[in-house]
Amino acid sequence: MSKPEEHKTSIGGQAVMEGVMMKSATSLAMSVRRSDGTIVVEKQKLSQKPWRKVINKIPVVRGVVAFVDSLISGMNLTSHSAELFGEDLLEGEEPTKFEKWLSKTFNIKLEGENFEIGINSHYLLDVLKAIEDENIQILFNGPGAGFLIVPVDNDNFKYMIMPMRLK
Repeated sequence: MSKPEEHKTSIGGQAVMEGVMMKSATSLAMSVRRSDGTIVVEKQKLSQKPWRKVINKIPVVRGVVAFVDSLISGMNLTSHSAELFGEDLLEGEEPTKFEKWLSKTFNIKLEGENFEIGINSHYLLDVLKAIEDENIQILFNGPGAGFLIVPVDNDNFKYMIMPMRLK
């Protein structure tokens, strides 16, 4: 009996909001389930930076650079997956009289079905302290999903907070 031929590969991945990302040395793929249930798949080829060949020969520096690169790309991909997930959350129906009153009186806009969630107030306060904008959007998808806090006038800033179980 002959042994099956072994093939080593360097593929890793991470969870992103409502999806998964897989990355190899040459390409990256991300699948995200949108709030309407459809799945968006994005693929891209990665190019090797010329300076990485030099860095990869220095053991400690190689690890630090890989760590920082993973942090940056991970945060960017998580933010992008949150955008894909919540793209259609703001599309809604005609607001009720109560929603119009809230919007006029407190500058609040309510959309979607009612539900109950629990959050750690410290996380929410930390986010609100970090936001310098006057107006924010809070995008919910349901009681079990995380929600996004996005400043209205700043596309570069997004926070995701995960809810706690209440029962």
